[in-house]
Amino acid sequence: MSHTFSFDHTPSTQESVLIEVAPKSELTYRKTTTDPKTGEVAAEYVLASGDDAYPGLVTFRSSVQSRSNGMKRVISVTFSTWAVDANSVSGIDTRSQAVGTISLLLPAEFTIELADLMQFVGNLFSFTYASQASGVRSTGYLQNLLYGVTKVI
Repeated sequence: MSHTFSFDHTPSTQESVLIEVAPKSELTYRKTTTDPKTGEVAAEYVLASGDDAYPGLVTFRSSVQSRSNGMKRVISVTFSTWAVDANSVSGIDTRSQAVGTISLLLPAEFTIELADLMQFVGNLFSFTYASQASGVRSTGYLQNLLYGVTKVI
């Protein structure tokens, strides 16, 4: 007998979507930390562009946690940058931090194939837009969320 693993509700259809691409060539390793209580390992990178006083940071995290429904592998990617309000009249820029995280909670006791995980992540990303035309994603879902409306359809 053999075991197979897959994710439910993750169809294998594909569409060509244009996405913004981060400047990964600018990633400069900063440090790795391990939380002694949780065992979470985090590697932090700084983007080698922009103002040193307002760095762009990318953090990759991984841990295994005991939850009520079993052992879970928690992995995440966090991007931290700055929203800027540039006032051309006063010449004063106002900055406020903007942070986004993609976080996955996976069963640690299962052997997950990379292809299955890629399909899962692709489906997760796909839920940020309703459709695409000529590779360009529709913005309706994100517009609703931006203005506090969680009902997207």
